[in-house]
Amino acid sequence: ELGGGPQSAEPDATPLPCEVDASCYPNSLNNAVGRILFNDNGEFVCTGTLLNDGAQDFTPYFLTANHCVSTQTIAQTVEVYWFYQTTDCNSGVLRSDWVHQTGGADLLATESSNDFSLLQLANNAPGGAYYSGWTSGLQSTGTVVFGLHHPDGYLPPALNSFLRRSAGTITDTNGSCLVDGYRIDWTSGLTEPGSSGSGLWNSNGELVGVLSCGSLATCNNPYDNYSKFADFYSQIESYIGTPSYLGNISTRSLVQTGDNVMIGGFIVQGTTPKRVIIRAIGPELSQYGVPNPLADPTLELHDGNGALIASNDNWQTTIIGGIITQDQVQDIQNSGHVPGDSRESAIIANLPAGNYTAIVRGVNSTTGVALVEVYDLSAANVSSILGNISTRSLVQTGDNVMIGGFIVQGTTPRSVIIRAIGPELSQYGVPNPLADPTLELHDGNGALIASNDNWQTTIIGGIITHDQVQDIQNSGHAPGDPSESAIIANLPPGNYTAIVRGINNTTGVALAEVYDLH
Repeated sequence: ELGGGPQSAEPDATPLPCEVDASCYPNSLNNAVGRILFNDNGEFVCTGTLLNDGAQDFTPYFLTANHCVSTQTIAQTVEVYWFYQTTDCNSGVLRSDWVHQTGGADLLATESSNDFSLLQLANNAPGGAYYSGWTSGLQSTGTVVFGLHHPDGYLPPALNSFLRRSAGTITDTNGSCLVDGYRIDWTSGLTEPGSSGSGLWNSNGELVGVLSCGSLATCNNPYDNYSKFADFYSQIESYIGTPSYLGNISTRSLVQTGDNVMIGGFIVQGTTPKRVIIRAIGPELSQYGVPNPLADPTLELHDGNGALIASNDNWQTTIIGGIITQDQVQDIQNSGHVPGDSRESAIIANLPAGNYTAIVRGVNSTTGVALVEVYDLSAANVSSILGNISTRSLVQTGDNVMIGGFIVQGTTPRSVIIRAIGPELSQYGVPNPLADPTLELHDGNGALIASNDNWQTTIIGGIITHDQVQDIQNSGHAPGDPSESAIIANLPPGNYTAIVRGINNTTGVALAEVYDLH
């Protein structure tokens, strides 16, 4: 079975006549495919595909087969030929704008059993190159698929190995020459040595596999085995998956008056504005068994200079002023985060990068338990994120401790430091700081996964498996007082809750913070 072997760069044959010119099927994906030349005790050629990533930042991730490029020594010799295609369907004329790119690559991940290698090319892909989409979902028998590849061993300006297209169906999800691969029986076209490492796409244009091996190169009932992208995705997710980030922040605490109102801080990081909805929730907390909810919360939004830029009291009545220039009631209703009571407050804002503070008070100096929340309304825009979340309020006992919630969004873990700050607030003129705050971290199921009381003493347990004192000092966010608490955690996507209490049921003003360490 020779269909998947790398081809010597000194070809001794011409691609078979049943090969199909990819230019007969115009598709942006044609420009995602490259012919690669590499040195492995001699010069060989294979095929590879330029991949898109979750950040959509044009990083030149390039996918091929392990049996083509299996070591960094080989990867650093890689050269790519782009746009190695004909000018038109069966024209027999090579495009004049083909590009030869040298410089090698870094080998990021590879595995022989799944026969894949993910490279990062040393140079950016040329203008006009296309970044292929992909899916980590398994494909079923009967799925219609196609492949794009460069057969045999020619290089431009020779015409022979120009881009070809094969079409067929997944006939088995257990291969023959690649036991755990997809078996594809071709109804149009085929692959040959030199096609190795090329991609397989479903009808949605999502890459689902990498060519490993197959039948002898013949026009008579050809088939191939492709490794399953779904099977090795976990090994490359950290490179091409959606970047994780903090989002959908909330804090629940007792809102009093004066210095003991609730103050929530957050940072917008990135290069584009972030669209958010900020809410102050009170009355609807009663349905969740929360005693003494704040009956009529008001909301203010301040920028990094302390200037008031938006306010609200009762979300169904927009207060025009600052950054609020039009009625927001319909936008709030359409956001999916409409408050459950007309007395609760909400603001929608498009916020450029910077520091922001939300202040929750009770109308006419009333008091009670409230929730301040920030929801990301533009989560698909990963060029800006919410980060470095903090809330300051009065910590009491029982139901009136401070409870902060946040979400790690994306597909990869996020490293954060969570802090409970009390004594050092006194240097900023905050009266009655909490003398000795303790900190708990719970997962989305409510399970306690980490805790701390005094950051210079690590509590081993849950997700904390080793002493963290040095890591906290190195983070740049070490608390300023040994009585304060901190936890560093590498958290997979999900919901998390941080609870701040006073040791021995003491009370006082505290700050709960989550800092992004990425």
